[in-house]
Amino acid sequence: MNSKINENSQEKKTIFIIEDHQASLDNLCDLLALLGPVKGFTSAQSFLNFYTGEEKGLLICDIRLPGMGGILLYKTLLKQKKFLPTIGYLLPS
Repeated sequence: MNSKINENSQEKKTIFIIEDHQASLDNLCDLLALLGPVKGFTSAQSFLNFYTGEEKGLLICDIRLPGMGGILLYKTLLKQKKFLPTIGYLLPS
């Protein structure tokens, strides 16, 4: 898990990023850390293992992930009643 925190971000909501390519994840975390706290994960399962549903924020997720993809992750979160605004994206292959 990557964690980046802006010095004025204590009151801000967390941006959760799921991206299986480590270099892309690092770049996204570095960029979005300018806005507030960021937590990065390399798989949907590692995010599910971490996320309790209590921390508020925004999920930015690669749609094409190994194992559980972004769409299935979103459906799983809904079934678990863990509502989190979500943005899905695809990187060119």
